[in-house]
Amino acid sequence: MSWRKPKLRIGLDIGGHSVKLVAINSRDNSVYACQRSELVSAEMARTPSEVSDVHLRMALRKVFQDLPNKRSAVQLAISTPFNNVFVLSMPDVDDSEIKQALFWELGPLLPKPAAQYEFDYRLLRREKKKHRLVVLVGTILRTQFEMIVPVLKGLVSEIPLLDLESLALLERFRQDYPDLTEPVGLLHMGATHSSYTIVAPEADPVFLSLPFGGDILDGVISRNRGVPVLTAEWQRKEPAFAEKIISQSADGDKEDRETWEILVQFVSTILRFNTRYEVQNQKQVTRVVATGGLCNDHLIQHILNTPDLFLKIPAEYWEPLKGLMPDEQIDAGLGFQYGIALEMALRNG
Repeated sequence: MSWRKPKLRIGLDIGGHSVKLVAINSRDNSVYACQRSELVSAEMARTPSEVSDVHLRMALRKVFQDLPNKRSAVQLAISTPFNNVFVLSMPDVDDSEIKQALFWELGPLLPKPAAQYEFDYRLLRREKKKHRLVVLVGTILRTQFEMIVPVLKGLVSEIPLLDLESLALLERFRQDYPDLTEPVGLLHMGATHSSYTIVAPEADPVFLSLPFGGDILDGVISRNRGVPVLTAEWQRKEPAFAEKIISQSADGDKEDRETWEILVQFVSTILRFNTRYEVQNQKQVTRVVATGGLCNDHLIQHILNTPDLFLKIPAEYWEPLKGLMPDEQIDAGLGFQYGIALEMALRNG
């Protein structure tokens, strides 16, 4: 019997609030480990904008602890808002030339010179009769990536390939929902931002970036209640807070009215997006699949579980790790948060 440590395929998801890791055993494709470490907390940075290479190094060391990472293949996804994701139609070129061609195609679409960005892409289809490619591409400023590289050099033998949160999440969703027959809304709610993607069979995905997340809610609660942000985060996660906010639709308590208004705006924006999609495509979004850390909040759960408060259509929850490892091995409340890291680990195969 060999006692040698297994060779792992590791997926990393570096977001604005935390680092998440999923390790897959290369031998049998089983989940070897799931790890998470906070970047924003009482002991680390106070806000995502204050995260430094020191915080990142501490978080990465924690998630890599006890893993045989020097022999492991690693791929990395970085959190970025969806306003840097494009569906492009471009002249047909060989696969080996797509990335270089995209450099020139992206130039007019970006606020800064294309050379200042890293980008990742997925080839959606080749339109042979038109001699065109349709490509899904996401961009991120190099400055966001360059801080990570030197930190990773001390932990892994090879610098991982870059991917973007938005593309990785969509790919994992398509793996878990391969037989869609009608448009579905994929709602990912995180700490710094949320995203909504309409995914339909035989159609290009449509993206919406939403300025809505745990950090935004915590800031509003902190300001209106006069409490520290970390206290606001704790209050937000309490069942009593959810009950009080939902009551705003009836009695309009001034202290928490802004929180309710943000929720209404969030839902209204998605509703308008769905309506526009229906008008343009003559097809309705019939359900929403929700994932991400905010799915653990009682307030968000109440809204998603009440169609009259949400989008007049049913919502369901997507836990990407479900079925891949025993529930008791997944940290409580974190099952919604590993989809991106899981996709990166599986892609290494």
